Amino acid sequence: MRIWLSLLLLLTLSGCMSAIDYPYSTAAEQRLMQAVMGPQVTTNGAFVTALDGRYKAELDANVDPSWSARRRLTVLREYLFGAEGRRIQHSYSATKTAMETVESGAGNCLSMTNLFVSSARHLGLSAQFQAVPIKPSWDQQGDVLIRYEHIVATGRLPSGDRYVVDFSPDFNLGDFVWKPNSDAEALSLYYNNLGAEQLVMGETDAAVAFFKQALHLAATDADAWNNMAAALGRQGRDQLAEFSYLYALRLKPQNFSALNNLAGFYDARGEDAKAAAIGELAKRYRRKNPYYHYAAARLFYQRQRFEETLLLLNHAVRLKDDESDFYWALAETYEQMGDKAAAERMRLLAADKQSDSDASSASGNTPGFWID
Repeated sequence: MRIWLSLLLLLTLSGCMSAIDYPYSTAAEQRLMQAVMGPQVTTNGAFVTALDGRYKAELDANVDPSWSARRRLTVLREYLFGAEGRRIQHSYSATKTAMETVESGAGNCLSMTNLFVSSARHLGLSAQFQAVPIKPSWDQQGDVLIRYEHIVATGRLPSGDRYVVDFSPDFNLGDFVWKPNSDAEALSLYYNNLGAEQLVMGETDAAVAFFKQALHLAATDADAWNNMAAALGRQGRDQLAEFSYLYALRLKPQNFSALNNLAGFYDARGEDAKAAAIGELAKRYRRKNPYYHYAAARLFYQRQRFEETLLLLNHAVRLKDDESDFYWALAETYEQMGDKAAAERMRLLAADKQSDSDASSASGNTPGFWID
């Protein structure tokens, strides 16, 4: 599942943080929340996990309802994703409904979870969504940076055993804590993804509409408020964007994505003192974000300060060594410095990393599965 955040990304760090001024009275907060969210939206998300009659019949033909829950679960997984079944593949594609995932034969982890949960429930199995913490991972689409979150399918067998189906080959769950999400929370993530995908494509009005639906389903989700703030800022609705950033931080003071975005927001408005104060709070995060170093390197490159550019790009590579853009930038920098041999090495590495990325985007790995 991709959670897409404009400008800079979320990373939760330990430690204390100074409070940020929240200048809104209760009445002002309610007024601004209403302005951001609009009237109550009746959000019926049944279509996201709905299965059509033909697909249900297909499931029933392949998974016998008289089998034990454990066997039904195992056969369902193999049928959906195994070499002898539908072979649905993980890919970093747009977020899809359950049936869209069936029809396309591929989906991101949220899309695949939509399909698995709905299929398991049709077969009488316990199945739920669960967002899980992972080591931060980033990507870039145009001028939007993306922070990946991850979601899995979980459930409980009649024996009391719990199971997990993990759809992405790229993430290590580590110590798993059983804490399923409600269907409403999962639906909010679905709309949040759709909104972010629209934001990347430049369809800001559509993005705002999807973020509104996400907020009506999960009004205390700080990440959704941060995403909404980014979209509102692109619409030039600065008052509502500032409120949304500050409300995200009121909900979660250590939301470093909102901190970075708010610092950028103030910087763009020429409010240097505020930008510096907020940026100082997020300094530790910036050191860990490879794209921050990449962006800074581009500024030094434009000023023809190539030694500083190399230092920043090499630091970005140390933090994330599979991003082809970093190597292309290194190649350009070495070229400008007259080191043609180093430039060619970087071009070869960039092409290699880009090829690896293209291959992994359509990975056919079978989802991980275990029963505890």
